[in-house]
Amino acid sequence: MHGLGNDFVILDQRRAVFPDHRDFYRYVANRRYGIGCDQVLVLDGAAGQAAAAYRVINADGSAAEQCGNGVRCLASLLQRNGEIGFDEARLEGPAGPVTVQCLDDGQVTVDMGNPQFDPVQVPTALSFADGRCRLPLDDETLELGAVSLGNPHAVIADQGWSEQRFRELGRQVSEHAGFPDGCNAGFVTLHSTRHLSLRVYERGVGPTEACGSGACAAFSVYRLWGLVDARATVDQPGGQLVIEWAEPNSALWMTGPASYVFKGQMDYDGS
Repeated sequence: MHGLGNDFVILDQRRAVFPDHRDFYRYVANRRYGIGCDQVLVLDGAAGQAAAAYRVINADGSAAEQCGNGVRCLASLLQRNGEIGFDEARLEGPAGPVTVQCLDDGQVTVDMGNPQFDPVQVPTALSFADGRCRLPLDDETLELGAVSLGNPHAVIADQGWSEQRFRELGRQVSEHAGFPDGCNAGFVTLHSTRHLSLRVYERGVGPTEACGSGACAAFSVYRLWGLVDARATVDQPGGQLVIEWAEPNSALWMTGPASYVFKGQMDYDGS
């Protein structure tokens, strides 16, 4: 499946047992020798009222705490399988419970929770003033905002950097010691109070066509700075998401598509 070109292999651990180690996930995600994806999503059984639990594994085999595009795909798949309907449902993710709702037009709305700007919550070791900090790199100093949507994000105003420079800066920010768990680096262009565009270098993956939590992060930082309204669209190379956040200490909602591509089987001999 994919959400705006951010693509996933979904493994249903409830119905079959898969190898649960880094080399296996890297093999699945490999676009030449495996299936190929940005992230592997693993569905697990859940207790209580949740329809399912899930885990997120990056292409390099590392674990992630959240994936907005992936959550929409999981909700769409569960609805396709008849496990949830068009009412609100709950999934259990690595960062906690997530409320989802499949819409009649094929879009999926997700409650992404309350953005966390506390440096301890992000987490980041950088010092902030008015929600901003300066990040020294090898040959440039960037001003950015940092926020957690379950996973850590750095949000930077895009200066029109070339694709090569975007990749270089994205890697440096994503791997910077100021973010002890790494981070997703989002580069934002502000068009109006209701319209942003975004490029994201994802931790453990690299540049992706879209990042759901990254779009939420960019919007929430710009909302904190008073630059956008309570509802805005965020354009990414793969397409558009709608983000809504009424006020601090309230839930932030993301709405966008989820596309089913194919299903199949693969052999894995551990090599």
